[in-house]
Amino acid sequence: MDWKRVVEPGGLNWWIVAAGIGTNFLLIVVLFALLALLRASGLDSGPYLLLACGGSFSIAFLTAYLCGHLAGERYLSYAFYPLAGFLVPVVPGILLAGGLALLLAGFGLLGAWNGALLLQRRAAHRRDAIYRSFAQDEPADKNPAADKHPMADQDPADTNPRASKNPKEAAP
Repeated sequence: MDWKRVVEPGGLNWWIVAAGIGTNFLLIVVLFALLALLRASGLDSGPYLLLACGGSFSIAFLTAYLCGHLAGERYLSYAFYPLAGFLVPVVPGILLAGGLALLLAGFGLLGAWNGALLLQRRAAHRRDAIYRSFAQDEPADKNPAADKHPMADQDPADTNPRASKNPKEAAP
């Protein structure tokens, strides 16, 4: 893995990156609003932390996977550049809430990393399957019948419905 290629912004589709930043930002704001609503309703800290950590991981994972899938290449670049939209609401939380927001930032980073690596493995698996399918095909020179037209051995009288099989009845 070439880390210079991961952080190099050249060659990226910036529309996909902008869509990823916006998606991350909107989903993390929705998660924070949901967490604030649940906390105000008196939810215990165990399910609250589980939802916070699982939600932040899932949001970053999903966005990294979708951005990388749309781009079709440089999966780690398309995973880490959209993290800016995730970190914009989380970084002020680090200053205000401390450890929990730092934990959410770490889960977001791990989610993006896992989304990109999963997509990279799936792409490599698909590429290997395509190479194997081409390797299993028989070359045409080993099978001479493969080049021949399927109707080449048939008598023209068999294929023409107007032609008679009796030579005396054949049309002039």
